Amino acid sequence: MRYLCATLAALLVASGAAVSKPAANGFVLTPGVSPAAAMAEMSMQARAAKLRKAWLAAGNANVPVTAPVLRGGSILTPTVDVTRPPSAPAVVIRYKASAAGLAAVELDWNSPTTDQWMTSTYYVPPGRPAMTHGDLIIQAPSSIGAGSEFASNGAGTFGPYAAPGVWTLWQISIVDRDGGNVGYGPTSLEQLFPVTNITVKNRRMPDVTPPSVISGRVLTPSVSLSSPTPSFGVELKVADDLSGAQNAFVTVESNTNGKTLQQKNPTSAPIRRGEMTAYTSVAGGPTGEWTILGFGVYDAAGNLFQDANPADIQALFGTTTFTVTN
Repeated sequence: MRYLCATLAALLVASGAAVSKPAANGFVLTPGVSPAAAMAEMSMQARAAKLRKAWLAAGNANVPVTAPVLRGGSILTPTVDVTRPPSAPAVVIRYKASAAGLAAVELDWNSPTTDQWMTSTYYVPPGRPAMTHGDLIIQAPSSIGAGSEFASNGAGTFGPYAAPGVWTLWQISIVDRDGGNVGYGPTSLEQLFPVTNITVKNRRMPDVTPPSVISGRVLTPSVSLSSPTPSFGVELKVADDLSGAQNAFVTVESNTNGKTLQQKNPTSAPIRRGEMTAYTSVAGGPTGEWTILGFGVYDAAGNLFQDANPADIQALFGTTTFTVTN
């Protein structure tokens, strides 16, 4: 049985709403954003937490951090051709960081007609003097420190399967060396950038079809917080005849306090047909019953199959809940 994606369904839907502006000490995950955007927020939040821990371990004072600020920006490449290296959009941003200096900037691009995503991340090289303000040009892979956090379309570049047509700069996330961080969504970016769209040209063989999920099963109906890896996991049998399935996720929520978690599970190589697993850590609990909110699979082109329909989840896994114990 093929489980069809419920378009515009519940928590896992792409939204035009701006990412909630966070307090200076962390991101506020926004209900209604797509899985890719949620993953981007979570990855930046995790990076910020690690940077904050390292900052304090280095003997710096434990004082409240100030969130960085995006003052404006511009897209320098209105058209990107996947056949012409670096096949990557170039963006200049004007920023203000804390005295600790900038640590990383993440750009998330979306093809609204296919829901493909492409993410590139600029990392400030270790040892560089604090970058506290100014203009920064980001274009992978030529930018110093540029890399990929969610490489569905290559390391910050549009790969051979990228969908042709309009792509939108959907989100920019910024984190400082002391852990201060902030995210700007579509509405905010439209006010800060003259234009937030680019045109991608692809005369090769674009892949615009999401993967199929053929069957699935729960691997951990009960999760113990005392285990070395307290994670809820599922196995999905998938099919994707062109670029291949490459990243799966499962989203879960505690019925006790509403805590919602999701994480990416990239494979070492694309899978045309076979099984892939998706795990989400529930470390820290709470104990009790949890609900499977949704699941999804990306292919190597960035096309997304997602389903947040409780009836589909029940049919696929035979349950919509699992248990977390001590």
